[in-house]
Amino acid sequence: MAMATCALTLAVQHATAQQGVGPALEEIVVTAEKREQSLQDVPISLVAMGVESLEKFGIDEIEDIGAKVPNVITNEYFGIATTFRSFIRGVGAVTVEVTQDPAVALYTDGIYVGSSFGGSFEASDLERIEILRGPQGTLYGRNATGGAINLISRKPEIGEFTLRQSFTAGNYDRVKSNTGINIPLGESAAARMSLLVSQRDGLVENTGIGENWGKEDRVAARVAFRVEPTDTLLIDFVAEATQIEDTARYSQVLGGYAESVAGTDTPVLVPLGPPGAPIASIFYPDPITDNRLDKGYSIFDVQPDENTVWGSSLTVSWELSENMQLKSITGYRDVDATQFTQVTGTVQTYLEIPGVPFPIGPSPLGTGGEYRQEFTQTTQEFQLIGDTGLMGGDIEYVSGIYYYDDNSKNRDLSASIGGPKLPGTDETETENKSIAVYGQATYTPVGSAFHVTVGARYSEDQREAVRNNTNSSNPFIDTKYKKEFDNFNPSLTIAYDVSDSVNIYGSVVTGYRSGGTSTLSYEEFLFQEGADEETIVSYELGIKGEYWNHRVRLNAAVFDMEYQDYQGSIQTGPTPADRDNLNLGDASIRGAEFDLTALLSESFTLTLAGGYLDTSLDKDSIDPNTGAPPTPLVDELPYAPELSYSASLDYARTVFNGLLLQANINYYYEDESESGIVLGTSNRNDKYGLLDASVSLSQFRFTNGDLKVSIWGRNLTDEEYAVSDIGAFADFGASGISPFGDPRTYGVTVSYVYE
Repeated sequence: MAMATCALTLAVQHATAQQGVGPALEEIVVTAEKREQSLQDVPISLVAMGVESLEKFGIDEIEDIGAKVPNVITNEYFGIATTFRSFIRGVGAVTVEVTQDPAVALYTDGIYVGSSFGGSFEASDLERIEILRGPQGTLYGRNATGGAINLISRKPEIGEFTLRQSFTAGNYDRVKSNTGINIPLGESAAARMSLLVSQRDGLVENTGIGENWGKEDRVAARVAFRVEPTDTLLIDFVAEATQIEDTARYSQVLGGYAESVAGTDTPVLVPLGPPGAPIASIFYPDPITDNRLDKGYSIFDVQPDENTVWGSSLTVSWELSENMQLKSITGYRDVDATQFTQVTGTVQTYLEIPGVPFPIGPSPLGTGGEYRQEFTQTTQEFQLIGDTGLMGGDIEYVSGIYYYDDNSKNRDLSASIGGPKLPGTDETETENKSIAVYGQATYTPVGSAFHVTVGARYSEDQREAVRNNTNSSNPFIDTKYKKEFDNFNPSLTIAYDVSDSVNIYGSVVTGYRSGGTSTLSYEEFLFQEGADEETIVSYELGIKGEYWNHRVRLNAAVFDMEYQDYQGSIQTGPTPADRDNLNLGDASIRGAEFDLTALLSESFTLTLAGGYLDTSLDKDSIDPNTGAPPTPLVDELPYAPELSYSASLDYARTVFNGLLLQANINYYYEDESESGIVLGTSNRNDKYGLLDASVSLSQFRFTNGDLKVSIWGRNLTDEEYAVSDIGAFADFGASGISPFGDPRTYGVTVSYVYE
């Protein structure tokens, strides 16, 4: 790698010297290291997408990110519309629970989002998304073993009145309105208000009871105030609320259970139902097929989730001197969610009557079928940021103190093919606290091209939970889990400026995820024991450069990551919903990434990106000591496709009467990957390729503002691909169940900007 990097650098330096002055790529400014920096100066594998990219790619919710960035996967948690999962470089949590931390940290305007429940939201006024690939333990803490995703909103602009309004209409009755208004309040203050309303009909028609699957109904409102009472003091306050009432995506059966043909060893697929698995045919009466179904039958009254999120933040920045800033960031977040899956509902469960093709009549087993989540968090962070001359050089530093507190209540009223759960029989309450101190400093000797960055973070975490589970053969009530964890996360990065526009770096970075237990525990002793902390060490070499007079930008990295005490969720009871969070051994992750942007001419821009992963677990099985045989494990990490890449071509040109014509076509490919960690219940997610395109005409002058009209289409080839193919219900007659990615969608967006 080192020889290849040197050869590439020498070649591009020579080519750069041959070129004349012309158009250049714009600088990208990020805040990945808690201060404003050029993307090219941050020694991290980092992807940043601004307003134009978000609009061009149609990214308006978190799940959209993964289909654009190699080595990053974001998707809906299986069966729940308003809960998402994220994986970076194969690191992530397959099962989303409030009793364990996510492995990829999500931040909104510097505020950590502590739970993925209610995290599947649309941001109404985004300015930029930053995706940091690889562990970020020093600056982002215990929950960033995979990396971090930063959502940065537009800030109020003092002295400016602006209006931004867009309307979108598309197939599946897509209707969306996004409004943003910036209002000056005197000479030292401003307010920014935004409102987003988004609706879409279901992607799969429900011919049974209730609403269609994949329906969206979202409202997000945000009010931000900025006050600058003096030249050295800046105050930002934000209050926001989101209401999401989406229905879950349709999960269809991709394969039935296998039986052997008499006299042979050849397994064949047989229909769901008697004699092998009569229960599965109740919950999944639709045809078994690998093709995406447009219609499905539900025995339950399919209801939308009821997900309400309230949040507020207060950020105070005080310039102590010309080279030192003190910042206080206070955050609050409250989530109240009632969530439904395909095998749950608000009506009574049903009985199957022999000879009747679909189940009829209420069962005497009880009512209910939903997950209820209540989650509240508070965060406080103090940062000291600055630079100074010391030790014959320059030092840039970031240091901080961080406090986090959350509490939650989880009630499982689901009715699954394992049977219904009555109110009060499956509940878990949690309370978690965390405190950390951290610091990072970059030292550059005077006149030197070397930069040495040293960082460290010390974290203490206290996790508590109380669980009732009377669905177990060994029922337990008010069982307590209480453990404390602490960890020291150091990091070291050495960078070298090959030229003014090319630098190389090498880093050793650590990450840590505290231990935790499970809201799905079937066995009391496993709930009390839980999982110990997991750690990860990443060794990375990278190059960041701009060539040919800043017309080409190439960033690349190779990495080797050592994973210790990997946390995973495995079945420990009689049904797939009876699970515990355990340490499953060690793992290794090796791979590479690159991001290339080339300004081919004044009109054409080419963007290429790619990712490669090679992951492996060191254990073949795990024995949770439940009396059952050891659980066999897959040999690679879930949601870690070997290859993923993207290609995008942009065209921009001024046409008649000064109008701006823009066009984009982009393609994203992702290899197949495991959907879980247990052999036999994890199936291979489909490989797929998505082709998107858009065309827009802008700079129509209208009442002192600019009007823009865009036509767009996504998944233009109508690719069919399963995204979360699990085999956990194989014993009940369904060897593969998965939702599918979105079908072809298209529409028109009209936007207006007045400023």
